[in-house]
Amino acid sequence: MDLVKIGEKLSKARKEKGYNLRDAGKLTGLDFSYISKIEKGKVENPSLKTYEKLCNLYGISETYLFGGVEVELPEELKDLDIDWITLPKDMEKEELTAEDIRKYAHIIKEMKKMS
Repeated sequence: MDLVKIGEKLSKARKEKGYNLRDAGKLTGLDFSYISKIEKGKVENPSLKTYEKLCNLYGISETYLFGGVEVELPEELKDLDIDWITLPKDMEKEELTAEDIRKYAHIIKEMKKMS
C-alpha cells in the first residue's frame, strides 16, 4: 500500500470538494494537521475508520482510495444507505438486475421524502 499515493488521492478529493484542511478537520472530527500528514503519506497506520471518515466527506470509495477503479454512481443511487462493495454479490444471489435496483432506489427516495 503506497501511503503517498493514497494521500495524493485524498488531497485531490478534498480540493475537488472545495475543503481546506481545517474544514475537513471540523467536519470529520480529525485534527487538520493529522489530515495533512496523511495526505503527505507521513502517517504509517491510519485507522480504517479515519479513511472511512475522509472518504465519506469527499464522496469517494475506499476501493478507489486503495487502488481500485472508482465507478461513478448514478445520481439516483448516491444518497441511499447501501453497502456498494457487497451489492453485486447480493444482486447476483437475489437475481436482481441493474434496472431492478434503479426501481428500488426510486421507491426508497420517494419514501424518504415522505418521512
